[in-house]
Amino acid sequence: MNLIFIFKNLRFLILPILTLSLLFVVGEQPEIIQAASREDNNYYRKPSKRPISMGMGMGIGIWLSGGFNINPKPDYYITSGNELSIVTNSVRSTASFTENPFEPLTHTWYQRKEDDPSWSQVPNSNSSSLKVKTNQLGTTYYQLHDHYRGIFTSENYYSNVAAVHVTSRDVPAKSLTVNVDTNYIYNSTNTFNNDTAFANATPDPQNSTEEVTWSVSDPSLATIDSNGKITAVPGKEGSFFVKGTIINKDGTEASDTKLMNVGGGLFDQKVRAGQRVTFSIQGFDNATRDNDYNNIKVQWYKKSKDDKQTTALSTPTNPFEYTTDITSSKDDGEKYYAIIKLKNKELRTSYGLLTVLPALDSKVVLTDKQKNTSFKNETDTDNYLNNVVNGDIIEYTMNLNNNSNHNLLNTHLKTYLSLGTEINSITIDGKLTTDYESISNTNNSNKLIDIDVNELKMGAHHQVVINTLTRGIKKEMEFASTPSFTGTDSENNSYQGIGSKLHLKYITNQIIPHIKDIQFESIYSFENKGLKYRTSDTNSPNNVISIDDERRKKNPVKFYLNQPKPFLKDGKIPLAATLDFCRNGIIYPLTNKFLIADSNEDQTFQSINWNKDEGLLLQLNGTNSTAGKYQTTLSWNIEDTI
Repeated sequence: MNLIFIFKNLRFLILPILTLSLLFVVGEQPEIIQAASREDNNYYRKPSKRPISMGMGMGIGIWLSGGFNINPKPDYYITSGNELSIVTNSVRSTASFTENPFEPLTHTWYQRKEDDPSWSQVPNSNSSSLKVKTNQLGTTYYQLHDHYRGIFTSENYYSNVAAVHVTSRDVPAKSLTVNVDTNYIYNSTNTFNNDTAFANATPDPQNSTEEVTWSVSDPSLATIDSNGKITAVPGKEGSFFVKGTIINKDGTEASDTKLMNVGGGLFDQKVRAGQRVTFSIQGFDNATRDNDYNNIKVQWYKKSKDDKQTTALSTPTNPFEYTTDITSSKDDGEKYYAIIKLKNKELRTSYGLLTVLPALDSKVVLTDKQKNTSFKNETDTDNYLNNVVNGDIIEYTMNLNNNSNHNLLNTHLKTYLSLGTEINSITIDGKLTTDYESISNTNNSNKLIDIDVNELKMGAHHQVVINTLTRGIKKEMEFASTPSFTGTDSENNSYQGIGSKLHLKYITNQIIPHIKDIQFESIYSFENKGLKYRTSDTNSPNNVISIDDERRKKNPVKFYLNQPKPFLKDGKIPLAATLDFCRNGIIYPLTNKFLIADSNEDQTFQSINWNKDEGLLLQLNGTNSTAGKYQTTLSWNIEDTI
C-alpha cells in the first residue's frame, strides 16, 4: 500500500469588531458615448505629418524627417474617477540632430471640452505623456505641441488629437491586439538612438474602459514601463515577448503578445556547405532600397575564425545586406560585421557568426527507430513513444548506409537523450563499444551522445543499438531528438545524414495533488455558535484539490483526510471550534482519518471541489475565543487499494 502525505495550512481571523458592508444595486440604462468627428476646427494646430524613417519603422533610428513617430490613439474610454495615460514620442530628422544635437525640447499639452470650441493649455504638462484624471463625464480633446528650439533653428511638431471619453459604466475588453513600432532594438546606446521601442494595444470593443498593463517575458533582455516604452538591456542578445494585459472589473482577462528581438544588428547564420547565405542589418527592409542613401555609407567586413585577419568587403547593391560566396567547411567560424556612417554619426553592428554545416548527400542515409521494451502501449510507433516512466528500458536502433561514390572517414553518430537517462549499453553491428562521449546540458535538460563509428566505406552498412534506462522524470514532459551522422571524404569534405525525429512523452506515473491553503470566514467577538464557511476561492467551481493523474495503470485509490492538531493562535492558544466534514447534509468529525474521495479501476482520479455548505466546515462550540489568527495543519493521504 502506497501512502502520500500532504500538509497544507488553514487560516482565518477572529475580529473584535463588526464590519458591515451594504451594497445597493440600481438598474440603469447603458450609457453610450460616441466619438466626435475630426473636423479641421477640432485641433489646436493641424497635426504634423508622420516622420519618414529609412528603416520604415524597423528600428534603425535614421529619420529623414521629423514629427511624431508615436501618436496618441484617436479615442480613449475610461470610467469616471480613474486615471489614464496618453503616450507620445516625437523625433527630429537625423540630419537636424547631427547639425544641432543639443536643441532643448519643450512639451506643451492643450485641451478642449466637447461643448467648448476654445483650447487651453494643460497646467504642469511638460512631458511626452499625459496623465489624465477623469472626474467628469463627457469628452475632452487633447493635443501635444513639441518644440525643438536651437540658437539658429526652431522645429515645431503637433500630435494627432486624442479624445478621452469618460463614462459611468465599465466596459470589459473581450480581446486585445498588441503592436510595436519596431520588432528589433539595439543592445547599446549609440548615436542613432535605436535602443528603445514603443508598444501599443487595441482592445475589442474599442470603448473598453480598463487600462493596459505591460510586461516582458525576459527582463534580462529588455524592460518595459507603464507607458509601453521598451528599453534594451545593454549587451544582451535574444528574443522575448512583449505582453499587454487588461484585467476587467468582473475578473475576466484579455491579453496579447508580440515577439521582439534585441541585439547588435546582425543575426548569426547557418548554411550547408556549397550554398550561400545572407547577413542583413536589422532595422531595414526591402522598401528602404527606394530611399536616398547619398548621405549614408555602409562598409562590410569579414573576420577570420582565429581573429587575426579582417577583410573589407565590396559594397553590395543593397548596402544593408551582404551575401557570401559559395561556402565550404573552411569558412566555418568566420564573423561578419558592418559599419554605418551618417555624417558624424556611426554605428558598428555586432558580429554575425557563420556556421557551415556538412553538405547533405541523399545517398548517405540514416534510418532510426525506438522501442519501449518494458511496456507495450498500443499508441506507440517507431518514432513516438507514449507514457514513458522511470525504470522503462528504451532501445534505439540506428542504421547507417553509405550508397555514395566516396568512402566516409571519421564517422560519428550523434543523438540527444533526456538528461536523466542512463546508458546500459551501445553496440555497433552487435559488438559492444565504449568509444562514445556523453555531454550533459543542464540548461536544456538533455545530454548529447557522440558515438565514434570510425569508417563507413562505399556500399557499407552499420547498425548502432543504444540501450537506455529511463531516470530523472519528475513531471510530465515531451522530449524530441533527431539523430544524425557525419563523415569526411579523402579530400576532407564533410557529409551528413539525418534521421527521423524521435519523440517521447514522459509521465511521473503518480497522482499529483495540488492543495490550496483554506481560509474560513472571520469570527466576530459576539459569535460563539453556528457554522463558519470557507471563503469563495475554495468553493465550487474552484477546486480545493487539483489532481494531475499521471498513472500509466490506474488502480482504485482512496483519498483520506484528518486533523492531527487543533487550531492554535501563536502556537499555543486553542480555538473554541472544531473542524468537521459535511457530506449530503451529514456532519462527520475529523478526529480520525476520513474518506473524502475514491476512484475505481481504470478511472482517472478527478479534482475535488465542494459547494459552500459541503466539505470542510468550522463548527463553533459555544465558547468565545480571543481575537487573533488561528491555524492548523491537515494530513491528506492517498492510498492505493491494491
